[in-house]
Amino acid sequence: CRMVRALCRVQYLKKPLLNAIKRRVRSPEVDGLSPRLFSQLLSDLRRLRFIDAPMLQDMLRHWRFHEKLEEVSAFDLSLLLIAFARSSMRDEDSVSAIGRALRQKSSEVSASAAAGSLYALALLDVTDETGVFLVAKVLPRCLGQSSNQELVNIAFALVVLDLPGGELLSFALERLAPQAESLDTVGVHALRIVAHAVKYPEALRPRMRQSFEDVEVKRRCVKGLQQVLLKTHRMVIQCPTMSSKLQKALERYFQELQVPHLHEQAVGPYVPDFVLPLKIAVEVDGYTHFYAFSQRLTAKSELKRRILRALGWGVVSLPHFHWLELGHQEKLVFLIEQIEEVSQSSFSVVQRTPLEGFSPPLHRSFDRRPKGKLYGHQR
Repeated sequence: CRMVRALCRVQYLKKPLLNAIKRRVRSPEVDGLSPRLFSQLLSDLRRLRFIDAPMLQDMLRHWRFHEKLEEVSAFDLSLLLIAFARSSMRDEDSVSAIGRALRQKSSEVSASAAAGSLYALALLDVTDETGVFLVAKVLPRCLGQSSNQELVNIAFALVVLDLPGGELLSFALERLAPQAESLDTVGVHALRIVAHAVKYPEALRPRMRQSFEDVEVKRRCVKGLQQVLLKTHRMVIQCPTMSSKLQKALERYFQELQVPHLHEQAVGPYVPDFVLPLKIAVEVDGYTHFYAFSQRLTAKSELKRRILRALGWGVVSLPHFHWLELGHQEKLVFLIEQIEEVSQSSFSVVQRTPLEGFSPPLHRSFDRRPKGKLYGHQR
């Protein structure tokens, strides 16, 4: 544990040593760790970006997670939830068990633990009693103790989840507004996503959307976001994108089908993989777009689709597990069918319609180097 903590502090990313540590932490040796050390180990591995769902599953099994849950403090329970979220392991039984333990320790839940837990539940797309408990009872009393990053995480979580959190969102935005200039680019980007969700309520889920029927709540949210966006409108956000083999292959199919297309163009706060005429966005859904061991889209991917649709775009989704099983002709037919379904037009109309409103990328070639996509809030 001390070694992992030291590596975390210096951001040591050399694989040989990390792989040796990985073998140790996936063994029964972790059973001897206290709840504090175990949760801290998970947190440090997460910061090193060296934990995934199979590894987390093994660690929890060897540590006898369900037997020791009652011994875990409220703060460490939040770290466990974050480990599940960052590993994309949507194990509802385990998450519910952590939530029950957290609710039983309500008096111990700090602002940091509450914000981290709500954000983790949002990333896992779990709307349950724990989320209601945090939004209704814990966060309102400790919002003033939350850091800027925690306030951003709370705001983002609320537009993801199906909770009546409009009032809490307005309070979080009011606290953020005076300090907006101190936010980093990640925080500003998250708030631009929140701004689009508030501006286009159809991107919100039912209970959250219903909470905006309160005119005063909506007014405070809009005012807070306007102040944040005004103070950060000059901030240019560089979103590194990585063109995958699937994207490279897909462009060849578009060329074969003679469909006007551009890759990685800014649409609102997002950069779809491809844009086509008639406001069609194409998303190549690799494995990172899905929760581990499932074919369910992650909460972030779902939110992206909801906002794109709210902006008037149709979304063609190409899940990797379906796309890769198709032959060449089957892929062409699948693309045509999906484009026609989303556009509500014949494929020939899409082919003939010019793609307007976008600039061709400077680099047309696909490679494995990150290419920064720049976009900012337009006043």
